[in-house]
Amino acid sequence: MAIGYIAPMHAPKSSPVPWLEDGEPLPPVDQAHGPHEVMSGLLAASANIGMNRLVQAYRRGVFPWYSAGQPVLWWCPDPRMV
Repeated sequence: MAIGYIAPMHAPKSSPVPWLEDGEPLPPVDQAHGPHEVMSGLLAASANIGMNRLVQAYRRGVFPWYSAGQPVLWWCPDPRMV
């Protein structure tokens, strides 16, 4: 018997997360998942970070958060806790 996670029927639906290829810029921060979506603040995903993308992200209030061996997830929550 397989065991998995089933989202509650009332869980908000999320839009797809853009996948960024190397050299592709981050989407505008207003395209991040909203506060009532499952992945609130998630903006995009990519295979790697890259120095140019990291600098671009930090200048716009976006930061990477991921685990080793997983895609890089780019976040821009609103409000931002600093």
